[in-house]
Amino acid sequence: MKKLFYILTVLGSLTLSKVQAAAPSWTVNPGSFQYNMTMVAVASINCTELTNASNRIGVFVGNQCRGTALTSQVVNGRYTVSLFIYSNSVQGETLTFKVYNASQDSVYDIPTSIGFQQNASFGTSNVPYVLLNNNPPSMLSVSTNSFNENLSINSTVATLSATDPDAAEIFTYALVNGEGSTHNSLFNISGTNLRVSSLINYETLKTCNIRLRVTDSRTCSYERTLTLNVNDINEAPYAIYINDSTLNENLPANTVFASLSGVDPDADDVLNFSLVSGAGDSNNASFIIVGNTLRSAQSFNFEAKSTYGIRVRVRDASNNFYDRAIVIMVRNVNDNPSNILINGSANSASFAENRGIGSLVATLATSDEDAGSQFAYSFINT
Repeated sequence: MKKLFYILTVLGSLTLSKVQAAAPSWTVNPGSFQYNMTMVAVASINCTELTNASNRIGVFVGNQCRGTALTSQVVNGRYTVSLFIYSNSVQGETLTFKVYNASQDSVYDIPTSIGFQQNASFGTSNVPYVLLNNNPPSMLSVSTNSFNENLSINSTVATLSATDPDAAEIFTYALVNGEGSTHNSLFNISGTNLRVSSLINYETLKTCNIRLRVTDSRTCSYERTLTLNVNDINEAPYAIYINDSTLNENLPANTVFASLSGVDPDADDVLNFSLVSGAGDSNNASFIIVGNTLRSAQSFNFEAKSTYGIRVRVRDASNNFYDRAIVIMVRNVNDNPSNILINGSANSASFAENRGIGSLVATLATSDEDAGSQFAYSFINT
C-alpha cells in the first residue's frame, strides 16, 4: 500500500476575511484533473461550529476551485461535508479553504492550508477535520498568585496575559460566574490589571478563589480558575487598655497599680510598652513602666495634686506602634491627724490653779489634711 504523506501548515497571517455575498457559485470539473484526495470536515466560525445543511465549503488553489460541497451530512449531530479535492500534480499544490455561512450570507477565508497529496484522506465521519477561521485563546496567565493584605481599593494585585495560536490578537478579560468564582466580588479588572474591590485581611481570609475569562477580538474565549494567596503583613497595634487608671495617695514609689494590654491584628505578636513624648505626656516623669505594669515613680498626695497625664506607646516586633494619652487619678485616702492644738498652741498651755471640778481649762483642735473631718479626743496611758 502506498504510504501517504501530507503537510499541514498554518498561514502566518490570521486576519479574518469575511465577505457579504450571495450563495457562491463554486464549481469544479473532475474530468479536468488526474488525481484526487478526500476530506470529511465541519466548519467552525468564531469558535461556533456551524449547523446548517445549506452551508458550503470550497477548496481552492489560488482562485481556482478544486472541490466544493454542502455541509448536508449530519453525523452524531454534526453537519459534515464529504469532499473530493482534485489536482493535476501528485503532491505539493497548496490548498486553501473558504466557508459560506448561509444564515449570515457571508463567506469566510479559513487561515489554514494543506498540501495536496494523491489519495490522501483528511477526517472521518466520526472525527471530521475542523476548518476554523479563528482559534480560541489557549492560556490565561497571571503575573503572580499572591498579594499583600490590606491593599487600598483598586490596587493592582496581578497582571493578566493570554496565549493564542493566532498572531496579533487583542484580548479582553473578565471575571465570570462558575466553578471557582467564590470570591469574584472582591476583585475587578481594568484592562490587563486584576485589582481588589475591597480591603482583604489575612486574619479573616487567607486564600481567594476567582474565575477568569479571556476573549479574543472574534469572541472566542478561554476560562480558568485561580487561587490567590493573601500574604500576611505585620500590622500595627491599634489599641491600649489599662485595667485601673487610679491609685491611692501616699503609697511608696515603685508601687504597681495597673496592668497594660494592647490589641494587635497579628496573633501572638510580642508587644512592648513605654512612656513617650507627645500630647498628654505632662506627668510621664511621675511614673514607670516595667514589662506591662504601670508603677509610681513617687508618692502622691491627693491634696497637692489629684490628676496626672501620661502618654503610653505599645510597639510590636516589627516596630509598628500605637500611642494613647491616659489620665491617672489619685484617690483620696483618709490621712492621720498631724497634730493636736491646746488653746491654739501645738506646744503647751496653762491654766489657773484651784479651778473647780468640771471647769474648762483648755480648748482642743486638730491639724488634718482631710478637710471637713470630725474628731474625737480621749486620754491614753503611755
